[in-house]
Amino acid sequence: MGVKIRSTAPAPAVAAQIPQIYSGTLAARPAPGTYPQIAGEPVYYWATDIVTMFQDTGVAWIVVGAEWYRRYLDTIWGHGNEGNTNLGADTIYYCPIEIPRTLTIDNIGVIHGSPAAGNFYVAIYDSVNEAPVNRLGVSASTPCAGAVQKELVALTVATLTLTPGYYFLALEADNATDQYHTINCDTVGRLPANVNNGPLWQKEVLGAYVIPPAVATPVAQDAYNRNFYMFIRVASIP
Repeated sequence: MGVKIRSTAPAPAVAAQIPQIYSGTLAARPAPGTYPQIAGEPVYYWATDIVTMFQDTGVAWIVVGAEWYRRYLDTIWGHGNEGNTNLGADTIYYCPIEIPRTLTIDNIGVIHGSPAAGNFYVAIYDSVNEAPVNRLGVSASTPCAGAVQKELVALTVATLTLTPGYYFLALEADNATDQYHTINCDTVGRLPANVNNGPLWQKEVLGAYVIPPAVATPVAQDAYNRNFYMFIRVASIP
């Protein structure tokens, strides 16, 4: 009977590939083949403004990883179970949002229900003890763009960088538009806000249609019918 002998020789060595990764805006990406390329070592380019990774084949850039699902971040308690709900006139509404990583935003978005002609402001606030405080960015007074649609609203600054944590998106509408920004209407009874159940939407009566205040002094709410739908658009990561 023959004897089988198993080889104990080591596996042949495989040369390690060290990727080269560059980053910048899509417009700043050079032509393919520009970066020095060592045989067998891939060259990548991370386009920060469109949140997409490209690989250089030498003759073309090909997409190898896109994070478009990260482009829009929604308000965290936006789970609706009712239709539109009136927003009070001359009142600013604050809805919490969680930022999971350092990123830069350029727009705040809202969803229209059935708007009449009118105007609104959007803003974003930092938080202390899970309540909105200092205003970080705000839009100009913006006219309604029509019924039943998504509307992106630019901030008065081109971009705003946010670090991980809780923030509050805010909306104030004038008398003619005080019924249309409330598609999602379930706050799941998170009152009082604490480490176990997270922040809650809040509101503040301003007494007039004016720019959202630089420092917010709102009151937490426990109603089930005033959580409106807002989101942010990510301009770049980081």
